[in-house]
Amino acid sequence: MNLLNLLLLFLLYLSIVAIFNRLILSVGIFSLVGIIYIVANQLKINARNEPILPIEFSNIFNIPDLLKIIQPIQVFLMVIIVVVGIGAIGFVQYRLKGKAIFKWYERSLFLVMTAVLFSVCAYFIPDYTPKFSDYQDTAFNRFLKDIQYKPVQTTPSVQMQYNGQIVGLVSMARVKVMDKPKGYSQAKVNAIVKKYETEATTINQDRTGKVGDQTVIYVLSESLANPNRIPGVKLSQNPLSYLDQIKQKNTSGLMDSYGYGGGTANIEFEALTSLSMNNFAPSMSIPYLYLVPKLKNIPTVMDDFSTKNAIHPFTPTIYSRNRVFKKFGFQHFYNLDSDDKLTYTKKIQNSDYISDDSAFKETLKQVGRTKKGQFIQLTTMQNHMPYLANDYQNTIKVSGDLTKSSQAELETYTQGISFTDKALKQFINKVNKIDKKVTVVFYGDHLPSVYNFKTDNDSKQSKYDQLLHQTDFFIYSNFKSPVVSQNKVVSPYMFTPMMLAQTNSKVSPYYALLTDVWQKTPASERQKTMDSDGNYITTKVLNKETKQIMKDYKLIQYDITNGNQYTYQTDFYKTK
Repeated sequence: MNLLNLLLLFLLYLSIVAIFNRLILSVGIFSLVGIIYIVANQLKINARNEPILPIEFSNIFNIPDLLKIIQPIQVFLMVIIVVVGIGAIGFVQYRLKGKAIFKWYERSLFLVMTAVLFSVCAYFIPDYTPKFSDYQDTAFNRFLKDIQYKPVQTTPSVQMQYNGQIVGLVSMARVKVMDKPKGYSQAKVNAIVKKYETEATTINQDRTGKVGDQTVIYVLSESLANPNRIPGVKLSQNPLSYLDQIKQKNTSGLMDSYGYGGGTANIEFEALTSLSMNNFAPSMSIPYLYLVPKLKNIPTVMDDFSTKNAIHPFTPTIYSRNRVFKKFGFQHFYNLDSDDKLTYTKKIQNSDYISDDSAFKETLKQVGRTKKGQFIQLTTMQNHMPYLANDYQNTIKVSGDLTKSSQAELETYTQGISFTDKALKQFINKVNKIDKKVTVVFYGDHLPSVYNFKTDNDSKQSKYDQLLHQTDFFIYSNFKSPVVSQNKVVSPYMFTPMMLAQTNSKVSPYYALLTDVWQKTPASERQKTMDSDGNYITTKVLNKETKQIMKDYKLIQYDITNGNQYTYQTDFYKTK
């Protein structure tokens, strides 16, 4: 594998030489780009446990916005590296007066060779699916086996550790959506549709409401999860006392999060579409970028609403939210850069992010724009990384088994979520005064990546893995409604069937299926299955009915995302 990585790296270098045709200049540019990539890649791994992915190179056009979410000292050092690097390259090139080294046809040959080899590798190198038996016995696959290419079904980080940065990147350039389920056909899809049409009819006999007549607000609270659940962490006070109080009396529990330190867009995707990241091929790392733009149809919780709006007090372009939300059918998307301007933009003390109090006020303003039912998606930013010592005047002390830097970051983070807790209380109080039915689905998307332990950090990260992927959630209605689940661990794709049950709303066959998924299957993320108590389990312990529901769910998701969308030739998504 090392030889293939070196060959691809050498061809990249030859391409730069071919473009600039000056040896010193090319060496300098190649080295500078390499250093910038290594630093940026390490920053992302530190923050999100995930390397830079091929699709994310498009974010080069969002550099100003990306710089806002990393620490100022890191930005400063990056600028210094770039400025000094460019200056040094220019100086050496000027002093040595390097001359052209290749003729035009030689330069063209290098560029063609690089393009061809990278294209061949991108097309033929399997993504990190665990078995080569899934692929044909071709000469290229035999070559990959001979050089010990190891497709790894875990994470992009592990894929690159086994196979090298360049080969790892190339293997993920052509993204696989899903493995085709055994028996997928129109007849099989129609049989599942009929099964859940019958189940929807049964469910709807006991329900009278139409969700589209109500106001439903999904609140994705950035990085919100109570630190007091992490072993070895001690807080001088509970930063989420009101949240705990409201959880005790309402539908609530813990959410099994796909991410740690990141992954917001994927968790938001799961909550809005009720599609599971766990069903996708591991290389389908960001559906907003790789999948949604290509789909003709995609189901969302908004489908039964005539009015649907989104709020995100930050830039809309990262992960293409602006395009995705338009495809989802949002009529307005209030953010920092759109024509739909935010009214409330106050920040807390020295924080760079718009406060959750402002975000809640923006949401309440949107609620008041119509007397009819509507859906609102709020994705907050207040508690996003970085967590700097001077952001707030910290009043909550953190102690325990953490490094000094982690302890300092966690104190800032904890202070921030305590502000969220106070703002949440005011928000719910105002929701209670609204003279129409309002339901709030509130959840943290993932934990912040601030938990670095003093001793045995790697083993403790592994030991506490499930706890580092559990966030808080609740579903609250300002009218009399049942508690449909409490103190259980669920996945975000289960939120909508839970909300429909709490609001006594009729379901489509699609959400009849999701009702079974919520009530009868465990939370599943990252190819790991978590029982309702938050412990990892093997799927071997699941009963026959549960396994069948999971198969039905996976086949329907394949039909939607990578199949022929046979379900859209039926009434599978219509609520009757």
